[in-house]
Amino acid sequence: MKIFVVLAFAVTCVQAQSELKFDKPSKLCEDRWVASLTDSADGSYTYGFIYLDKKAGFTIDVKGAFKILPSGAYVTVPSAFKEMKGSVKMRLKPDRGTFAIIPTNKLTELGVPPEPIWLKIYREDTVEVKDLYDWGFTYNAYELCSKALRYLEKAYSLEPKYKGLEVELGYSYNCLEHYAKAAVILQAAYETDQTNAYINKELIYSQLKAGQLDLGAESCKRALIVCKDTTHNAENSYNVLYEFYLKKDIQNFDAWKPAAKRWNSANKDRIYSIGIMEIDLKK
Repeated sequence: MKIFVVLAFAVTCVQAQSELKFDKPSKLCEDRWVASLTDSADGSYTYGFIYLDKKAGFTIDVKGAFKILPSGAYVTVPSAFKEMKGSVKMRLKPDRGTFAIIPTNKLTELGVPPEPIWLKIYREDTVEVKDLYDWGFTYNAYELCSKALRYLEKAYSLEPKYKGLEVELGYSYNCLEHYAKAAVILQAAYETDQTNAYINKELIYSQLKAGQLDLGAESCKRALIVCKDTTHNAENSYNVLYEFYLKKDIQNFDAWKPAAKRWNSANKDRIYSIGIMEIDLKK
């Protein structure tokens, strides 16, 4: 009988805690209450609210700690954070940390609202083009492009020539596979700054992916000449070569092969890939 009771208790605890899956990086927990594992002897979890700060990046506003009772109820417990005065905020790495999203129906047990009151006030400050751009830039940096687009498109409607805005918007479109839109925006950015290596990179990529292979190849050829920053030359030349390979355009493939090999000479994987493409086109 004692063994049965112990086993039943253990099963209940496992079931109560199974709803918490500690498998989410911080960038997938934006605007959510989360729990994180601790080494506490009482089996408690630290919990807080994750949000994006346009300057600091992903941040957790730590609220305290809680335990899960055998019944499945969440109860707060004393923690080191409770002893600190004011709000405890910690900067997070977007792809690091393993958090569990707390079920909405458990928030009332912890005495917190689904969304902190301060969050709406914090977001209402986003009215200036600079603020909109900063939000978009930050979301793009974490590859949360659909969120970035909301801010960048609004900024573009207000001031399309704001410095850096066009290429940032173009990046979002490329990221979301809206290549034709990206090509138009990035062409406008290029006209303003023709030797900018990053603008050229995004423009070339958008043209290639939009099916504008000839334009993309010309843009790449020009970029290899005028861009003093050669950071993207390897990727650009490889992408052009690869598109000609897909088209089975042997003449242009052979014409681009020397440049692609030269710029990618330090990348063994790409050199190997180019070799495979050569063999395949000879069949």
